[in-house]
Parts: sequence; structure tokens; C-alpha cells
Amino acid sequence: MLTGAGDVDVAGTGEVAVVTDLFERVVARGTVTDDDLAAAEERLRAGELTERKFERIYRAWLGDDAALAAEQREVE
Repeated sequence: MLTGAGDVDVAGTGEVAVVTDLFERVVARGTVTDDDLAAAEERLRAGELTERKFERIYRAWLGDDAALAAEQREVE
């Protein structure tokens, strides 16, 4: 942690998990931001995200709490 007085040691592990896949990140966080939705739309257009995953992200953005709750079998 940085403070105005310099570096401060923090107890515990110095590691964090970084999830680079948009869909996995949204599922892990459990919420969808406007930026997530825009990124999902871009990835859908680029063929980097399936329609089903985009629909789940969109439904979660609309407030459907169950949209991300359970992993659903992806059908291409």
C-alpha cells in the first residue's frame, strides 16, 4: 500500500488472481457494468464472444440476477 509517507508493508499474500476473459471476469464479479456490456458487444461483433454468453451478460446488465448464477452448457 502506498501512502504519502512512503511504502507500507501489508500482512498476507502479495498475489491477486487476474482474469483476462471478459465473460469469466463478469461471472466471478457477479455484476455487469456499462463498460463490460460495451466490451461484450465489441467482442460479439469480432466473433470473440458467443451470442449465448453475450445474452447472459446483457440479461445480467438488465438486472436478471440468475443470468450469471449458474454455469450453463454453451451450445455453439
